Amino acid sequence: MLFRRASLFVSCIAIVTVFSGVDSCQTSKPDLVEFTLFHTNDMHSHFKSEAEGSEKNPYSLGGLARLKTLVDQKRALKPNSLLVDAGDWSEGVFYFNLDGGENMLRMMSEIWYDAAVVGNHDFLNGPVALANIIEQAKPRFPLLGANKNLSALTSAEQTRVHAAVQEYVILKAGSVSIAFVGVLTDELLYYDYFRPGVISNPITRISAITEKLHKEKAADVIVLLSHNSFSKHAAWAKSIPYVNVIVSGHSHAKTAVPVEVVNGDRSVYIVEAKEWAQFLGELTLVLDRTSGRVELKDYTLNPVYKTIAENQKIAALVAEQDLLLREKYQAKADGDIVHKHIANCSEEMPHIDGTESSVTNLAADAYRAATGSAIAMESGQLVGVGLHPGALTTLDIANVAPHIFNPATDLSWTLKKLSLK
Repeated sequence: MLFRRASLFVSCIAIVTVFSGVDSCQTSKPDLVEFTLFHTNDMHSHFKSEAEGSEKNPYSLGGLARLKTLVDQKRALKPNSLLVDAGDWSEGVFYFNLDGGENMLRMMSEIWYDAAVVGNHDFLNGPVALANIIEQAKPRFPLLGANKNLSALTSAEQTRVHAAVQEYVILKAGSVSIAFVGVLTDELLYYDYFRPGVISNPITRISAITEKLHKEKAADVIVLLSHNSFSKHAAWAKSIPYVNVIVSGHSHAKTAVPVEVVNGDRSVYIVEAKEWAQFLGELTLVLDRTSGRVELKDYTLNPVYKTIAENQKIAALVAEQDLLLREKYQAKADGDIVHKHIANCSEEMPHIDGTESSVTNLAADAYRAATGSAIAMESGQLVGVGLHPGALTTLDIANVAPHIFNPATDLSWTLKKLSLK
C-alpha cells in the first residue's frame, strides 16, 4: 500500500462553501468533512483537442495544456481534493507510437494526477511491456489493477508487474483517507492481450479487497477506479460491499449527474467524464465520521473550453512530441507528418463505433487500393478517429488507424492479403 497526502494549494481559511453548515476546509460540525474527487477517463493520448466542428468534438474541447490550467484553478478552490483517471490514458492516437505511452504518463505527472487505473488500451502489449513503460516513465502517481493473475509469468516478472500495477492505494484528501481500488477491463475481447497474465473475476477479487479494507478500518472511503462498461458498474455497485464511489471509464459516457445505486444502507455514486480530456469531473462529497456515511454534496462536469489559457509547460511538452513524431516519420511521410497538408476533406466523416460509417469505408477502400485486392475489410470498433472538413495532415490520416503499436517491434497494424477461391 502507498500512503500520500494531497497537496494543499491555498489556505483553508480563504475558502468557504456552505453546505448544511459545512465549509470546504473545516466543518462547523467536527464530525462532517467535505472532500472532492476530480476525474477523467479515456484520454487515449489526445494531447490536443480535436479540430473545432468535428462530429465528436464540435466545441473544440480538451487539450492537456488547457486541462492542466483548469485542474490548478479548481484544486486551488478545493484543497481537500484528489485527481484520478479511470483508464485508457495511453493508446488511441499516433502519439502513442513514439514510446508506447511513456509520454502520456509523464504529462499526467506534470498535471499532478494522484492515481490511475490501467485500461484495456494501456495493457494491449501485455503485463511485462506495461511494466516496462511504467518503470521507464517513473510516474509520480500509482497505477492500479487488482483483478489479475500473474502465475504464468516468471517470479521476476511477477515482482515487476505487481510493483508497477498495485491492487489499491490509500491517499489523503485533507483529513479523509480514501482507498482507491483498481479494476482491469473484464471483457473476453481483451483477455488475449493481457497474456500470459489472466484477467481474474472482478467481483470476487474486488469484494475480498473491500471486505479487508473495511474490516481493518484502513480508510474512511472506498472508491473503485474501474475501466469497465457503465452497465457493469451499475450492477457491481449493488453487490460489491463497502464501496462509496465508482469512477468509471471505458464506455466514454458523460454523466451530467452521478448515477446513484443503493447497496444495503449506503449509496454508491457512479460518475464518468466522456473522453479525450474534454471534461473534468468534479465530485464533492461529505463524510459523516459518526455514522461513516458518505453523501453527495455536488457534482459538476467542467468543460475544458478552448478559451482556457494553456499551461506553458504542458504546451511545450506537447510541442516536443510533435517534433519527435516529425523526426521519426519524416522520411516515410516525405515531410512534416504533423503539419504537412496532404489532402482536403469536403465534409465530416465521423467515426461511429461499431457501425458502418464513411471513414470506415474510406479506410477499407485505402487497404484495397494499397494491396491491389478485390475486397478489403475494416472494423468500426478499431478505427481511432473520424476526419474533419478542411485541410488534412499525415497525422490526421494516421490517427484513423493508429492502434496495436508494439514498442518492441516498432510496428502498428500490418495489412494481410489472403487469396481465396
